[in-house]
Amino acid sequence: MLSRIMNGTRERPTSLTDRSNAKLAALYELVCGQHLDVADYVLQSQHVIELLDILCHRINLLDTTLMSTATPTCDIVVGALCRLLSTIYDTLHGHYSTLTDSTDDSLAFNHIIQNVISYIVSVGMIDKLSLMMANT
Repeated sequence: MLSRIMNGTRERPTSLTDRSNAKLAALYELVCGQHLDVADYVLQSQHVIELLDILCHRINLLDTTLMSTATPTCDIVVGALCRLLSTIYDTLHGHYSTLTDSTDDSLAFNHIIQNVISYIVSVGMIDKLSLMMANT
């Protein structure tokens, strides 16, 4: 079912509702927070990039006036995205920060994390999130 959502979203990224986007992020958050191997698999399989594409597209659709208002805004997709990223990084950092030597595993992890962070920055997601957080 998740693959259907992901595949359907590639053609029509606006077809998912906010609630569906939030549930998709919450599903990944729940699964990745349960076990290191799953979180590692999600990053190595690039599924997180596909999910970030979906959520980033949704965030880009936000009205700029909504993001520049002085009143606090609450967006369930933005919250779900922040919680997902936090869970993935916490799970992986908790494991790999305990490694003392440079194993192939830890080097691969560093490379993958750098790719994900570079992607998040390059698509402008950090700027959008920081603008939204500054207005809350």
